Amino acid sequence: MAFEPAQPASADAGFSPAGGPRGESVCLPDDQDHRSETGDHLVAASSAARQPAITGKIARLKRRSEFLAVAATGRRWVAPAFVLQIGPRADDPSAPGSIGIGFTATKRIGNAVARNRAKRRLREAARLLAPRSATAGYDYVLIARAEVLTCAFQTLLDDLETAFSRVLRVKPKPLPARRPKRSASPPGRPSPRES
Repeated sequence: MAFEPAQPASADAGFSPAGGPRGESVCLPDDQDHRSETGDHLVAASSAARQPAITGKIARLKRRSEFLAVAATGRRWVAPAFVLQIGPRADDPSAPGSIGIGFTATKRIGNAVARNRAKRRLREAARLLAPRSATAGYDYVLIARAEVLTCAFQTLLDDLETAFSRVLRVKPKPLPARRPKRSASPPGRPSPRES
């Protein structure tokens, strides 16, 4: 028994592999708003939609010391899909009005594939919202939570926009003090260093 396709594919059918007529773009023009099927506004494609809050560049946080400095400030906004931390940016005379953004996903999220997907989703949401919603002069760290993998992207955008607008109003909560490491010897016995 041979397999036969329901409709034969021919070059003269007039349709591209993407499903639209040949020779026509399947993308919306740059001057229109991209909207979902329900009409919710995703992102305005026109540059006149909003003035950017950032006048400088958006830098990536890459070093551990930069992440720790942001965490030490104690300002954070917790959402179901992520945690947004904020801290003052070190003065950089070459880039006034800039921000720094770092992304992290721990092994609690899942394997490497899941962690990379979580960070990709957070990067894209930050790319769309940071120029107009973030405040210049601050570093931001986005920490992925498990729900970032399953939530709708529009929900992620809405939560991130709320976080950018409210995180500066949150009172700083200092990180809990770390407990000192216990010695290896049982209680009541001196450790090898003490004898």
